[in-house]
Amino acid sequence: MSDILICRSCKQDVKFAETGIRGLGFKLVVNCNCGTKQIRSGPLVSTGFEVNRRTVFVMRLLGIGRQGLNLFCNYMDIGNGITEETYNGIYTNFHAAAKKVYEFCCKKAIEEEKKENEKHERPILNLKVSGDGTWKKRGFKSLFGTTLIAYYSGKVIDLVVRICSQSFK
Repeated sequence: MSDILICRSCKQDVKFAETGIRGLGFKLVVNCNCGTKQIRSGPLVSTGFEVNRRTVFVMRLLGIGRQGLNLFCNYMDIGNGITEETYNGIYTNFHAAAKKVYEFCCKKAIEEEKKENEKHERPILNLKVSGDGTWKKRGFKSLFGTTLIAYYSGKVIDLVVRICSQSFK
C-alpha cells in the first residue's frame, strides 16, 4: 500500500509500521515527512482492544479455550494470540457480567412467582417449585447441574453447578 499512497499534506511517500501489539489488536503507524500518525486497528474497551474480548467470547461459545484460540491465530497467521493474563482478565470480566445478569433474572423470576402465589391465594413466601438436574456419574465426586424451577411461571429461580475447573483451562 505504501507504494501507491502519498501524504495528503506534503505529497510525499508514506511508510507503514506496526506498534503497540496487544493480543489481536495493534496500532498502525503511518510515517511521512510531515510526521507520524498512529491509528488503532479497532475500538478500545477500557484499556484493551475490543477484538480480544470478542474473540475470547466467540471461542468460549464454541468450547475453545486459550490454547485453541492461540493455535487458531497461529494457523491463520494473525498474530500469536492472547496471553494467559489477558485471557483470564477477559474471562473474569465475562463471568462477573454473567453473574450479575443471572442474579437479576433470578430475583425477577422470584418476584413474578410471588405475584402468582398471591393470585392463587397462596402465602407469598411459600413458593411451590420443582427441580431438575443431571449427574455425570455416581458418587460424591460427581459433576452435576441442578435447577430450581418456579411452579406457576416455569422460570428458573436458582441453580447449582459443580464442574471440574481443570477442563476449562
